[in-house]
Amino acid sequence: MNRYLSIVVLAAAVLAAGSACAQTVQKCVSPGGRARYQSAPCAAHERVAGTWDAAPDPPLEPAPAARSRPLDRPRIARPRSTRGPARTARQVSPPDACAQARRERDEGERRAGLKRTYALLSSLQARVFEACR
Repeated sequence: MNRYLSIVVLAAAVLAAGSACAQTVQKCVSPGGRARYQSAPCAAHERVAGTWDAAPDPPLEPAPAARSRPLDRPRIARPRSTRGPARTARQVSPPDACAQARRERDEGERRAGLKRTYALLSSLQARVFEACR
């Protein structure tokens, strides 16, 4: 049984290696001027515009394994730095200002119709973004 299995595996390897070989590519041009690229010879009514050998691309190398820290070493918690820029509170606008900005954006888009531009849409959306922060 092992002998038959090894023969099947060997045959599969030979077939796989044979398909990866270089092939000859031919550019065939029909009388109407249409070009085709094929590995078979051109038909009798077509002329050969070019022939070259095409080698397959080499297989990609696998990406290197990501380095990870050893599992037996615990992660050390570092104290937070007191230096650096202080965070400022974000100013929140009232909800009616946000709704008003959205209404103005929608009205501006309606007035522009199909003649709206990227610059117009960007400025309208920027106003909404500032108002709804």
